[in-house]
Amino acid sequence: MHEETVQEGTLQKSIRAGKWLTIDFLVQKLIAFLPFFILARLLTPEDFGLVAIILLVPHFLQVVSEHGLTTAAIQKGGDVNKYLNPIWTLNALRGVLIAGVMFLLAPFIASFYHVEAYVWPVRFGGLIVLIHHFTNIGEIWFTKDLDFKKVFLRNTARSVAYAVVAITLAVTTHSYWSLLIAQAAMQITETIATYVLQPYRPRLSFRFGLLKELTGFSKWIMGQTFADQIYGFAEQSIVARTTNTASVGLYTKAKNLASVGPGFIASIISMIAFPAFARIKEDPKKVQEGLKRSMDLLFVVTMPIIVLILAAGGKLVLILLGEPWLPITNALRIFVLYFTIFNLTDICYKALSGIGHPDIKVKFDGIKISLSIVLLLIAAPRWGATGAAGALFLGFFPVLVLSVRALILRTTVTAWNILIRAGFPLSVAMVLLVPAIIWKEAILGFSIISLGMLALAYIFFYALIIVAVGKKFNRGPYSTLLLIAKTAPRV
Repeated sequence: MHEETVQEGTLQKSIRAGKWLTIDFLVQKLIAFLPFFILARLLTPEDFGLVAIILLVPHFLQVVSEHGLTTAAIQKGGDVNKYLNPIWTLNALRGVLIAGVMFLLAPFIASFYHVEAYVWPVRFGGLIVLIHHFTNIGEIWFTKDLDFKKVFLRNTARSVAYAVVAITLAVTTHSYWSLLIAQAAMQITETIATYVLQPYRPRLSFRFGLLKELTGFSKWIMGQTFADQIYGFAEQSIVARTTNTASVGLYTKAKNLASVGPGFIASIISMIAFPAFARIKEDPKKVQEGLKRSMDLLFVVTMPIIVLILAAGGKLVLILLGEPWLPITNALRIFVLYFTIFNLTDICYKALSGIGHPDIKVKFDGIKISLSIVLLLIAAPRWGATGAAGALFLGFFPVLVLSVRALILRTTVTAWNILIRAGFPLSVAMVLLVPAIIWKEAILGFSIISLGMLALAYIFFYALIIVAVGKKFNRGPYSTLLLIAKTAPRV
């Protein structure tokens, strides 16, 4: 009885956490979108590409040196306070080391990416990463307790800081430095916020021997992080090395826009899935239920957005960013599909890690990295951002198949469970798009306001069909959405 109560409590707590993450995502996008569109018109694609290149290596060093101990502490039950100070100390030492490496290697990094005139900005990128490594390790409890209200407050503070600094400097300087300095302001604000929101105060501690208790799990987390960063670093490095700053800027913005749709609900699911699955890992039925509901949320939100972007990507780019950004349209469409399969795979990985199989992701990532790098080397020099986006999609697709197969073998989830959850909302979204295809020429002549009203009507009828079918047959994403609606967040 107690076990069932704990499991039900976890479900309710996870739903509340998901609500706070939904609020967080929407608020962060609202805060970021206005500056994003303003900055896109104040600065050039070259400016955005240059900043992406400057931050590429320090961010890579930051994450590739991730020890996985924080995640291991989240997964470990009981009191974990004795690990916090050694982990914080290790993080601080990592930050100092990365900043030192960036200072020494900046000339070589700038030369490799053909930005030889920007050695000092590259060194500045190392300082930005250094700031991040002094955040309060006590924020581990935000995730461990599914207390994502504090995550929301922390993220809002950093987003506001970035927006204010970036726009102010862009208006006055029209320089890429506005983006770099805004990055530093964002990291400083985030670091301060972690100390305001969490009373724990870390201290220097060199008792690293305590951390051996976490290495059994953390070694696989390190493997996952390493593989992820090799993949991301190789992808961005190839684009940066074989194209130019303008192409890098177009590529990164295509990726950012594409992530808004498929990344919306999946980013929330992925953050709460690991700690939630870790709590109910002993109950296969609960795991299956959690997976089904996670996929319901992913597909019901992403499918109509995917269909709209595939059908009207060029118009969206023109409206949101302006004519100079139109070359990103095809890359945007490909990235929408890429993020969809990426997020589905991530749900599989979070479930597998939560039930005690963190090694699965590490093993499959070798295939993803090898295939994607080969395809990137072929496609990026020839077709720029579009070619690179296509290479990522084709390189990742086999990993989706393998991860789904691994999930089916280790849980009670079936292929049919996944297909029906994806197929139903996709079918509804595609059917509703038929009138737009028939009257495409007339619709393309609509004003921005008319197009916005048409999009709202599309979403309204999509939601109406989802709800009607869910009520009629008592299944599908409607039941998941209803459960979420009945669970109020703790304010």
